[in-house]
Amino acid sequence: MIDPHTARIVGHLIRRAHQLHDMLFAQETAGFDITSPQLAALQTIAQNPGLEQTALSEIIAYDSSTIGCLIDRLEAKGLVQ
Repeated sequence: MIDPHTARIVGHLIRRAHQLHDMLFAQETAGFDITSPQLAALQTIAQNPGLEQTALSEIIAYDSSTIGCLIDRLEAKGLVQ
């Protein structure tokens, strides 16, 4: 079992890594109007043509009840059909 002090340190490091990831993602995608889940979906669709939305949601670990909204936004941007 992990002691509470170690758990707090690990939790802090995970949170900081997530914050840094978000900052770097925002810098790299500035001007492209795309979110991290949208990019993950596009990359997965490109690698798996004809993939069903349920499978897509499982692969990118996105909620299956809202994957349709993500796809709708990508369609509205003309990135998928």
